[in-house]
Amino acid sequence: MYDALGMKAHGAFWGFSPTLTMQNHPCSTPEEVLDFKPLEHFTQNQEERITFFKNHYAEKQRLLGDSTMVMGWYYHTLFMWPVELFGWENFMMAAMDDPKRFGELIQQFLEISKRDFEAICSSPDIELVGCHDDLCSASGPMFPPEWYDEYIFPHYNEILDIIHSAGKKAFYCCDGNLMPLLERIRKCDFDGLACDGNNDLETVLDVWSGKIIFACMKEPNIINFGSKEEIRDMVRETAKLAIKEPGYFFSAGTMTGRTPPENILIYQEAVRKFGRR
Repeated sequence: MYDALGMKAHGAFWGFSPTLTMQNHPCSTPEEVLDFKPLEHFTQNQEERITFFKNHYAEKQRLLGDSTMVMGWYYHTLFMWPVELFGWENFMMAAMDDPKRFGELIQQFLEISKRDFEAICSSPDIELVGCHDDLCSASGPMFPPEWYDEYIFPHYNEILDIIHSAGKKAFYCCDGNLMPLLERIRKCDFDGLACDGNNDLETVLDVWSGKIIFACMKEPNIINFGSKEEIRDMVRETAKLAIKEPGYFFSAGTMTGRTPPENILIYQEAVRKFGRR
């Protein structure tokens, strides 16, 4: 869709996955956002999408061999579509200016996402699918919680029905402080959650107990800036809290190209030591 709209982006890779910053947008006003018809710009048919995802994941698994299981991943589960296409300001103004028309716009994005999740789930080797939507900044949700109840959360289970009907598991991934939304997201039928260090691990474990939980470590930025002792202490304290959960996975999303390699090795050694059950 981005190519068809003439959108340009700066990108960088984190491992196998690119992260993009959009340089231009197809709409310059909230009114243009509300008039936008996403389905008219989604040009690939379903067979093309199925082929794309099958080849994409097969190539990743070929490169990684039997060292790990490649999972499905979808960045624009729902909320991220208008964020990337329109930019924050026009997106948020449109959502507030005309809620009815905005709801109709979200429905079109939902149809695109549902088609793509069906295509992802057609890949036979994919057993787990990550559903990403950054609903929050480091300070909390971008909209009032009730807004998500109206426009976002009811649609998640439509997507999850597709994933679960295909015999796959799904986890939810959101950056930022999602504590005000934690119980609302828990009511959706996700099998697990991945969140970052802006959240309180004890509360996450309490609300999501019994589910698969990725990341949400205690002070994960210590991996970037801490001493050996501080990194080991952080991992040990995280393990103490998470050990009772059947599906907790250490996952430090704070590591970047600037993280000292020796800190990564210290972290990995600590996970092997303190992460044993």
